[in-house]
Amino acid sequence: MEGQINKNYLNFIQNKSIIAQEICLYLKKSFGIQPTIDQKFIFLLSIDHGELNNSKVKEQRR
Repeated sequence: MEGQINKNYLNFIQNKSIIAQEICLYLKKSFGIQPTIDQKFIFLLSIDHGELNNSKVKEQRR
């Protein structure tokens, strides 16, 4: 059970990291803005796991 929880948490962190990278890439391509390391970390922290799940459910319903 503990191994599964750790694996789920690792997946959660990896998903947040990928989304934060996508946000930074979008800002750079669209607006020429290169986020600082601090801003990237804030993006990473501000992504809520519930929002990730909700967006996946909405996407699957389409």
